[in-house]
Amino acid sequence: MRRLTLLGLFAAGFLAVLIAPLAGQKSSDRKYLEFCLAQMSPEMRREVAAMSCVLTVAEFDELIALDYDGDRERWIKSYWKYKDPIYTTVENEVLTEHVRRVAYADSAFRIAKWPMWDQRGEVYIRYGEPTIRNVIRPEVDAMGESFPGEMWIYAEHGMTVMFEDFFSRGVYRYYFERVRGFHALRMEGIAQPIDARPAHIFPELLNVPPPTIVMEQAYNQHLEGIGAFFGMMENHPSTYPYDFPRNQQPFVFSVDGFRGGRWIDRMDVNLEFEADMTLSYASGAKRAYAATAVVWDTKNDEVGRSEQRLDVQTTAGASPPTRLIPAQLVFSLPPGFYTMAVTVEDRESGRVSSYRTDVTCMDFESKLAVSDILFASAIRPAERVSPFNRGALEVVPHASRRYQKSEAVPIYFEVYNLARDKRDMSSYTVEYQVVPHVPKDTETGSGRAGKTGVGSGVASIFQMSGSGPYDVVSLRLEPESLWVGAFDLHVTVRDDISRAQATRVAAFEIEKE
Repeated sequence: MRRLTLLGLFAAGFLAVLIAPLAGQKSSDRKYLEFCLAQMSPEMRREVAAMSCVLTVAEFDELIALDYDGDRERWIKSYWKYKDPIYTTVENEVLTEHVRRVAYADSAFRIAKWPMWDQRGEVYIRYGEPTIRNVIRPEVDAMGESFPGEMWIYAEHGMTVMFEDFFSRGVYRYYFERVRGFHALRMEGIAQPIDARPAHIFPELLNVPPPTIVMEQAYNQHLEGIGAFFGMMENHPSTYPYDFPRNQQPFVFSVDGFRGGRWIDRMDVNLEFEADMTLSYASGAKRAYAATAVVWDTKNDEVGRSEQRLDVQTTAGASPPTRLIPAQLVFSLPPGFYTMAVTVEDRESGRVSSYRTDVTCMDFESKLAVSDILFASAIRPAERVSPFNRGALEVVPHASRRYQKSEAVPIYFEVYNLARDKRDMSSYTVEYQVVPHVPKDTETGSGRAGKTGVGSGVASIFQMSGSGPYDVVSLRLEPESLWVGAFDLHVTVRDDISRAQATRVAAFEIEKE
């Protein structure tokens, strides 16, 4: 046993001596890269080859420097988890797209050596299908010989990628400029050379720049597109459909906690999403949206899921064309710590956005407590069936907590565990203060750092009573008492019988009209 131990120590020492000179090496060193690849299984080499197309140089160096395939698997899994665009689905849509791209590159652009595809495959894995793919045929003319090539145009990125098969062996590599001069723009896919003269001159074309200037401008744009590709490679090694604003569904949300029962919290996920109000042939008079929220506990087990379909009435020539629509998803959870994800999707266009946040469910049972402060767009008597009804009130949430200067700010919260007197009545004092993040500028009437003026906002104190240990409070901050800027609302509740006290703080903003 001792001899084996010594032999193991000798082997480990020998390996350490072998690897030591490689410490600090980079993947740009071919011998170092080959050494690292030799330590991997064939499956991991293929996985690393695909990852080399989407990682930055620093990320790839970190990946290949890991000692074991198990460590690399965990690193790759963590990377794709971070890239997951829709947190409320089991599928990782970006990883699915990556796997599809790798399979296509392996089929369409395969070569016999690592990474097993040429640089067309690398670009395809990074950025997907190009907007335009043109084939450049080989030719010999007065300007010399040209080789087979391709030009890929990505309109969304404003970039052009040029490839050339210099040895005519089917292996394409990046090429900055295939042929010097304007003839580089002649290729299959363009019906007429860009420098061809028009057959007829019409009067409306008299102010058009001469063909030479047009050619020069087009050629300069061509070179700018090629340069943009190399900048994109450095700043954005890979992109996916979910990265583009046109594919995102704008929305905001807040999570507000209330007592929902004994040792149970009611967690309201309040949403405001931007709905397209214009009538379309596909949607008809209604446009369908879907809101989904999922909750996980500290063990990463799913403990709650809520989904809601939201139909928005549309009209022809709607003005404004978009409008913020409120919605609410409700969970019942015991006190504790959770992770929550929220997604809103436009079912017609496929636009979708997803966010994740940590949530704490408070203990509202053991002592005087105040719920989260819910900022509303309206608080009124409940006269109809509404998803926002709270007993006798309809409280329409305003998740963004941003108000116009001319708007009042409605506020709702609940008070729990109030002591009761002999008549079974509660009595408590509510004090609140609106504190600006920046003092009011007395010259402009808005918040501005460095100016002297009013340092505090609105403050008030009043007494209330109820018929039990639980009560609701609604406030209204009037617009004339506020100015443009960010504020904190400090609320303190004092039980007049038990002398207990509870405090809550929440932020909101006043915007310009």
